[in-house]
Amino acid sequence: MFAGRKKALLIVAAAVLALIMICWPLYLPEIRSEEKEEQIELPEIAVEDELTELIYNRQSQREFADTPLSRDDVGRLLWAGEGITVDGVAGPTRSSPSAGATNPLELYLLASDVEGLTPGIYHYSTRDHELTLQAEGSRGGELAAAALGQPAAGEAPAVVIIAARYERTTGRYGERGLQYVQMESGHAAQNISLMAESEGMGSVIIGAFHDDEVRNIITTEQAEPLLLIPVGYQ
Repeated sequence: MFAGRKKALLIVAAAVLALIMICWPLYLPEIRSEEKEEQIELPEIAVEDELTELIYNRQSQREFADTPLSRDDVGRLLWAGEGITVDGVAGPTRSSPSAGATNPLELYLLASDVEGLTPGIYHYSTRDHELTLQAEGSRGGELAAAALGQPAAGEAPAVVIIAARYERTTGRYGERGLQYVQMESGHAAQNISLMAESEGMGSVIIGAFHDDEVRNIITTEQAEPLLLIPVGYQ
């Protein structure tokens, strides 16, 4: 009889324990909120200088005015992404940071409506601040199709295409270099976006596209395309 009572008590204890385990998570959010660390309020952002205003006003823009860009416009955009800033004793530095100065990025320009430029694909030479025509002809429709049908890639007067030669960075840093290259593409893209904003243009950063198709459009087998940035006046 004693054994039977003991067994019954064990069953009841097990049932109570199971009920506690089931119900306990329901009380956790309330308990955690009571134990939350003190929040420290930061000063409100004052939009009173040029850089803060550019960051504050920047938004993704996917529609553009029927206004051509100038060569100066595209020159400033490309320089902002990957241009030479200081050419000192230790070598040239660039407008966007690079891990170990390995400089894996390559910039291409799809020019659809740029004054003084034949429609086509151009490669930007950072060292010389020059463009080299890679392929002549309007490729906006092809790029939009490669970008999963996103109209901005085909309708913008210009698209900056950020590509990378990964081996320049992974040769020094190994697998970690993959992350460094992707970080650098973000640095360059933000610079280009802020330069566009400063010049009264809009831009949008596109990362959804078929790599092989974009690689064929920019006519390179070595560089991996990472980002497309359609740019134009509003």
